[in-house]
Amino acid sequence: MNAELVSYLSAFSHVKRKNNKYGLAPHKPILLSTLIELIEKGIVINNRIEVISLSEIPLC
Repeated sequence: MNAELVSYLSAFSHVKRKNNKYGLAPHKPILLSTLIELIEKGIVINNRIEVISLSEIPLC
């Protein structure tokens, strides 16, 4: 495994998540993995994410 992948794996495994009555909240890991996927697809190209309405999102 390359060093960059190992560093991301380490970072993901140490993300602080809120512990509630249902267990650990999954929001941060899901957000991070979605953001990485959007960067890989070229949808997110800047360090800012613009919030748009759901009607503006193209359906695949």
